[in-house]
Amino acid sequence: MVTNVDTGKILIKKMKRADTFWRRFLGLLPEKSLPADEGLLLTPCRSVHTFFMRFEIDVIYLDNMGRVLAAFSHVKPWRILPFVKGVEEVLETASGTVNRTETKPGNYLNWVDETRSTCHPPGGHGI
Repeated sequence: MVTNVDTGKILIKKMKRADTFWRRFLGLLPEKSLPADEGLLLTPCRSVHTFFMRFEIDVIYLDNMGRVLAAFSHVKPWRILPFVKGVEEVLETASGTVNRTETKPGNYLNWVDETRSTCHPPGGHGI
């Protein structure tokens, strides 16, 4: 589960990881849609494009602490998103997630998985 620490809202309940060259290369290309409660974390990743995609997505650029550096809503297929300094990971979610969760630059996202401990803002209370 991925939550926005600042708004307290849940972005997604299930996160898949694309942490190898081939997983990042394929990304969401094989998918016909993305369920509203799922997302894909591309790591490491500095920027993305939506060439060959079949549906709109929301894209969230993150630094290595889970801080949102940029958030793009309703990104249509065949788009190139801009380079943003400091991006280490990119979270792709269903279109509308950014607006629904009021996610914006400066917010922190929080999740736990087997390869990464909980993300917290500097000075936050960790587990």
